This record gives sequence, structure tokens and C-alpha cells, in this order.
Amino acid sequence: VVPDTDKVDNSTSISKPLITSSTHPSQEAWYSNNTASFSWKIPSGVTSVKTLINRNPNSAPTITYDNSVTQKTLNDLSDGTFYFHLGYSNATSSSPIANYRVNIDTTAPSQFTPTVRVVDGHALITLNAKDDTSGIDYYLLKIDQNIQIKVKASDLVKSEYSIPVLNEGNHNITVIAYDRAGNSTDSSTSFTAPAILVPVISLSTKEITENESVIISGESGYPSENVEIKLVLNGKEIKKYTQIVSSDGTFYLNTDNIRDTGLIS
Repeated sequence: VVPDTDKVDNSTSISKPLITSSTHPSQEAWYSNNTASFSWKIPSGVTSVKTLINRNPNSAPTITYDNSVTQKTLNDLSDGTFYFHLGYSNATSSSPIANYRVNIDTTAPSQFTPTVRVVDGHALITLNAKDDTSGIDYYLLKIDQNIQIKVKASDLVKSEYSIPVLNEGNHNITVIAYDRAGNSTDSSTSFTAPAILVPVISLSTKEITENESVIISGESGYPSENVEIKLVLNGKEIKKYTQIVSSDGTFYLNTDNIRDTGLIS
């Protein structure tokens, strides 16, 4: 038989309180809301409760209320991590202390300046925003107002991100940095994309007999990017393929059987 933990015999110990929060439901997450509400249920036999909020995870509560108090709301909390402490008592016993953590960050990341450098035909952007409380979670890159890319801060290598291949020329980019509580700061810059590196390809044959396939292999200067391959026979495009370039810059494709005869160009 499972005992009903909401009912307490005064002659026995009182069960540990269970604290919930409607404003900060996860003790691991960060929130920009600096008003925190806590609630709990009072078991039968409990005559008083004690509460306290501070930055110490192991404090004993010191503020006493009668058993009609089942909720507390605390306003204007400062940034950082707080702990709400709660205990039950009756004439003979006290419960173990329950501690509930609240993480608050109302401050946006600091201003930052993204910079772009070109290395071996690749445009690399520096993403180096700082957030002293919850830390940077991710960046949203908006390129020319028609491309949006989400970049996790944890995925950056030396605070840099390789911008996807763009047409050669000038481009505008806006970077929005988000901290773990959802606060954001944005900054903009412009850069000149380099000429696109043309892939090198080789074919197993250029002369096609009906129902033959072709093996296409090649090298690209853009590892892990997509390469589009158009198969043109006798001056007419007959098939289009998309392949992901491997991490070493190579790609390989064995086409479908071609239902025609002629010369690949």
C-alpha cells in the first residue's frame, strides 16, 4: 500500500514539501521574468510554514506563516540565481527543507561588432557577443534580408562561423545575439563575398549508349555543402542531381541509366 503523503500523523515526521512555480517552471532554464511565484500544498496536520529566498542553496527558512499560506509571489528580483526555501511544521515535528532554484536574466547581451574575413575563398564571420549572466545561447544571421540562419554558440569554432556560399559581390548581414533567457542584441555589417570556387569534376565516360549510367566524381572547395550536378546530353538537360560534399571536399555520383544516346557536355 502506498501511503498518502499529503496526510501526516503528528506523531511521525512530515514529508518534504513539493514546490512548483507557474512563472519559472524549470529549475534549469533561464527566464527574463523577474517576478517569481511559488505554490505548494499543505498536508493535514501541518500548522505552520516557513519560507525564505536568497542566493544560498542550503539555507533554512526563517519567515513563519500559518497553514493558510500556500503561495508566495516575489517581485523585482535582481539578475542571477535564487533559491526559494520552504519547510512545514507542527507542534512536534518539522519537515525536511525543500529548495527551489530560479534563474533570472533581464539584461540583454552586451553590444558587439561582427567582422568578416575571407580565407581560401570562404567568408568567416566572427560572432563574439558576451552575456555575463546566462550566457549566449545562439545567433540569428539575416543576410540580405532573404536568408536566415540560426547558429548555436556551442557550434562555433574559435568564435567563427563559415558563411554559406553566396554570389560574388557585396552583401549586408544583421546578427542578433540571444542569451539563454531570450534577451537579444543586434549588430549589422557588410562584406564582399569572394568569387565562387568552381568544382573540378571527372566522368567515367562522355559518350553514352542507351541505358548506360555515368560515374561522376569531383572535388569542391566547400566541404559539407551541397553541389548541384546538371546532366546535359546532346545540348539538352536531362537530369539534375544534388550531392553533399564530404568533409574532405570530394563527392561521388552514379547516375540513373540514361534513356538516350549521345555526348555529355
